[in-house]
Amino acid sequence: MVRKHPLNWLGSAELLFIVILFLSLNAFAEPLIQTGFDSGADGF
Repeated sequence: MVRKHPLNWLGSAELLFIVILFLSLNAFAEPLIQTGFDSGADGF
């Protein structure tokens, strides 16, 4: 199922991109999540 592709040179760049994307999304979504919790939204 897993297709082999050159993870040796692609993995570090992809991992860095994913980490940066995750951190930026987390920083962007945190105030939205906080306001959602403050307004009493129970569902996620």
